[in-house]
Amino acid sequence: AALDGLQPRSAALHYEVDAFRTIRQSFGVTSAMYAHAFPHDLSELGSRWRQRLKESMSEGASGSFFYRVLSSARGDTAGPSSRFIVKQITEREKRTLMAMLPAYLSYVQSRRGRSLIQYFGCH
Repeated sequence: AALDGLQPRSAALHYEVDAFRTIRQSFGVTSAMYAHAFPHDLSELGSRWRQRLKESMSEGASGSFFYRVLSSARGDTAGPSSRFIVKQITEREKRTLMAMLPAYLSYVQSRRGRSLIQYFGCH
C-alpha cells in the first residue's frame, strides 16, 4: 500500500512506528486502514466527528479514558475502523509497553497475527 513506507504526518508523537506497522500488518490492518480510522486534526473536522468521538468515550476503573473509534460508514459495524479502541495511558504504562514491545512483536509474528490482545500503536 502507498502508506506502508511513509512516516506519520501529525502533531502527535508516534512511538516505534516500524514495529507497530509490522504488528498491524500481521493482523491484516493496512497502514491506510489505520490512518483513515483517525482524523489528522480534530479542529479540521465538523461537529459530527467530534460528537461521535464524545459518544464513544468512557472512563475505565483505572481512571484512564477509552475511546471507541466508530465506523465512518453507516451500518458498517464489522468494518476495520469499528474495531479500534484507544486507551489513554500513563507514562509508566507507556514505558512498560515499550519495554515489552520487542517480545510482543516476536510473539505476534510467530502466531501469524492471532492474539487476543492487539496493540496497534502508541501515540
